[in-house]
Amino acid sequence: SRYKIGGPHRILDDNLKIYSEFFSEAMDNYHLLSRVQELRIGLNKKASFEKSTAELSKLISAHFDTTSSEIQTSLYDAVCRAATLLKTRYSSNMAGFWRSGET
Repeated sequence: SRYKIGGPHRILDDNLKIYSEFFSEAMDNYHLLSRVQELRIGLNKKASFEKSTAELSKLISAHFDTTSSEIQTSLYDAVCRAATLLKTRYSSNMAGFWRSGET
């Protein structure tokens, strides 16, 4: 054989590993962004508001510092939406305001 053992095959394997990691991270980001968008929609429903805020809180704690700016912006937008809803829905009932988002 004119190639060293592992020569071109190793390069191909290394490249496949790099591409696999890249696409895996891209898919994770896609799923995270999709989930944030779903939770933002969930904020609009009174029945799912508290569950959505709790999950958003967990996602922010776990991912905010390490995600792309697009996902950070999406998380920030969802938090702003939650704050707006808290102000408008719970302004007459402050107990509900402070309970929302508890885990």
